[in-house]
Amino acid sequence: MHPLLTKLKDQFPDAVLGVREEGPYQDLVAQVEPAAVPEVARFLHDDPAMSFDMLSDILSVDYPEDKDRFEVIYLLKSLPRNHRLRLKARVPENGPTIPTVTTVWKGANFLEREVYDLMGIKFSGHPDLRRILLPEDYEEGHPLRKDFPTEGRGWRSSFPFLPRLDEPASPAVAAGEIPEEQHRPFLKEAEGLPEDVQPVRRQEELLLNMGPQHPATHGVLRVVLEIEGERIKSVGAQPPPGAEIVDLSSATVLPGLIDAHVHLTSRADHFEDIWQFKTSLSQASMVAVVHARRTLEAGFTTVRDVSSPPFAAVDLRDLVNEGYLPGPRIVASGPCISITGGHCDLNNYPPEVRVSIFPAERDFAQADGVDQIRHLVRAQIQHGVDVIKVAASGGVFSRGDTPGVPQLTVEELRVAAFEAHKTGRRIAAHAHGTQSIKGALSAGVDSIEHGTLIDDEGIRLLKEKGAWLVGDLYNDDYILGKAEELRIPKEYVE
Repeated sequence: MHPLLTKLKDQFPDAVLGVREEGPYQDLVAQVEPAAVPEVARFLHDDPAMSFDMLSDILSVDYPEDKDRFEVIYLLKSLPRNHRLRLKARVPENGPTIPTVTTVWKGANFLEREVYDLMGIKFSGHPDLRRILLPEDYEEGHPLRKDFPTEGRGWRSSFPFLPRLDEPASPAVAAGEIPEEQHRPFLKEAEGLPEDVQPVRRQEELLLNMGPQHPATHGVLRVVLEIEGERIKSVGAQPPPGAEIVDLSSATVLPGLIDAHVHLTSRADHFEDIWQFKTSLSQASMVAVVHARRTLEAGFTTVRDVSSPPFAAVDLRDLVNEGYLPGPRIVASGPCISITGGHCDLNNYPPEVRVSIFPAERDFAQADGVDQIRHLVRAQIQHGVDVIKVAASGGVFSRGDTPGVPQLTVEELRVAAFEAHKTGRRIAAHAHGTQSIKGALSAGVDSIEHGTLIDDEGIRLLKEKGAWLVGDLYNDDYILGKAEELRIPKEYVE
């Protein structure tokens, strides 16, 4: 048994009903008495070996046939120790109530309100327990319960923008046949341009028969979207004449997602050191083309590529913008800039072992001192980057350095930020350790990448400076869960 589970069971022999490891990644699970949840939560939060300082989410599950019908699940993560735990408790169908954990994690406030709103589980001691998604006067019950009718209980008819569910579809829609003359684009002309280049933009109006949305709505919505080019211009209530009918009853429409930290040229199965010597720039660029398409098809319409070989992300961005390749909008950086022997250098090899594409510029990736930093930032801007990426600290996937130890000095970072900002660019700082995070923020960077060991002062500085924290927590989960399968060197994982 995992030592954390053993310790938890020993600490609360009566309150902890069972512990186990489950799933392919041996996730830690503990089942506890509902009345004991606050005490157990406080221990998990405060004990140094546990240090579960982050409540990721609170979920609820409905088991209608069980005596204790509802299960409340707390998803916990320890940022300093990088382990996770699922804490579970069951409550009965009649008067389901469980104590609040807002005294342990303030973020539980909204999470508990959502469970109350959609499942009807009350959290005793909550400072403001009321609905959060549905209107306060909604009296039809709790839509996530399995006995809640799919079509709702009649409240939908009071909303004029939702059609009645018994309203028949038009004959054309029902037959799946739309007259050919209705399959035509609405073209918008631009004033001042000659006829031979008109129209400059296509405008289509689509009637979308959309499937289940948020569980609170339960059922089918018919929504009209007016689309100009690649953007949704407006959402209407009635389809105009000539609208094209698109059946999306099995899908959910959502805005394009944004991933603020990607490396499109990198492969997740090439962590071993040998790939530094086996991967050419042309191969990395072809990988990026594949990843751009996959990223777009996954629903991400904008990404920020923070470090790639010179200047693959810039070229890919331009080809996507030109329409030559499919992909998301790309905010492109060049190579990450670090010190000699730092996170973005090739370390712990004999001096004669090098991988260099542009030796005169040290591959636009290494700089020492403010003058070299200034030159390298200017050179990257010369080659079209949107954002500058610097390594303020050591990293995980680099030999010979320590992730939490500062690398670029505050003065070097300040010069890099100045040069980026004076040309309208942003600057992102790779930083794991508390000192490097605070140094980068005081130097004026716009975002902290990773921020693994950030402390209260670092969070205060983030807010004070108006900077962003890009935590990319899923990275850690993927790397730790797949380390053996991907043959990631132990030095990087430990």
